[in-house]
Amino acid sequence: MGLVPCLMGLARGSRSTPNIRASPNNQDGEFGNSSVSLCCMSWKVLEQRVQTLERELDAAITAAAHARSEKRQAESSQKAAESRAHEVTKELENTTKVFKLHMEELRGMQEQISKRDNEIKLLEAIIQTLGGKERLRKSGVNE
Repeated sequence: MGLVPCLMGLARGSRSTPNIRASPNNQDGEFGNSSVSLCCMSWKVLEQRVQTLERELDAAITAAAHARSEKRQAESSQKAAESRAHEVTKELENTTKVFKLHMEELRGMQEQISKRDNEIKLLEAIIQTLGGKERLRKSGVNE
């Protein structure tokens, strides 16, 4: 008797088959290699396999849910990082603009300082020239 007919017999409630014979070595009345005991063992093995597969399925479902949760968290973190990078970039651009304005201001001030420095040098040269002529006059007059 094959596994499928055995399982079908069990499903119908038939637990006895014409092939059942008592084992001569068995004193408890259990059936040795009868098709019912083989069928029951196969049934138990299959039932255990189903339970194992159900546990594996539950574990896989839990792992998938955990992976989805981690993915959502990673996406959220990525969005936050992208937002922060955008903010930092914007701040850097603004700082660069302010720096350029200050540099232009400093160049303008440096040009004014250089211009005034040249004017001071010119005035010093004029003073020295005038001062030298004064000395010449004084030295020529006193002699």
